[in-house]
Amino acid sequence: MITVLDLGPNVIAYRAEGRLERSDIDRVFEEVDQKLAGGRKVRVYSEVHTFSGISLDGLWQDIRQSIERWKSISSIEKAALVTDVGWLRKAAIWEDRVFFGIEIRTFSLAERVDAEAWVRA
Repeated sequence: MITVLDLGPNVIAYRAEGRLERSDIDRVFEEVDQKLAGGRKVRVYSEVHTFSGISLDGLWQDIRQSIERWKSISSIEKAALVTDVGWLRKAAIWEDRVFFGIEIRTFSLAERVDAEAWVRA
């Protein structure tokens, strides 16, 4: 399940828990489109409490929507991943190396307030 959070006009923010479905992916990309429509740099805040998988339909939607917006990645200046899920933290380290120009930092759930402040600054 995805919950969209409000951390400001230039922050794409959401909390994920459990299993993700296509409707969750659609909700996130609606927010992405709204934030990118302003034509300014954006930041991403992702808070993941638990992750028990993604439906095949949700995965396909995520891949398709990401490819359609590939050029928009240059609009993202930094991203915070807040989670205690170990493999997601490791994946973020890899993504930080792949996506040049986007500063990616990981935070534990206990550091949530610090992560919010960092992504807004």
